[in-house]
Amino acid sequence: MAAGQVHGWDAVRLPDTWGHRVLGELGEKTGAVIHDQLNNVYYWLVPASASPVRHLAEEYPVGVLGDGSSIAVPGPLRQRPLAWRVEPRLDRILTCPHALCTAIVAVGPSGNGRPAP
Repeated sequence: MAAGQVHGWDAVRLPDTWGHRVLGELGEKTGAVIHDQLNNVYYWLVPASASPVRHLAEEYPVGVLGDGSSIAVPGPLRQRPLAWRVEPRLDRILTCPHALCTAIVAVGPSGNGRPAP
């Protein structure tokens, strides 16, 4: 599925183990999350042009996929290797980019709240 302004959302990609910790930090504040076990990454859907997350990509291993990017989206029954880690609901599709940034900084890529050296 294409990401970006046309569809109104971008995808934020985080490495697998780090994404798992960020998901735990977000808790109920998260929107839908895709877990791609083939590529060992998590994807969060955020409003298009989520500048706070783009800013973090300068210091953290965060990928922001927007216009011109595509991601695979699992069907409702997919379990592996592509699955919904948090299924989309009408009240929980997109994640607030500020909440996602706060969680990313809180766990840091080293898992202790600080960026890895």
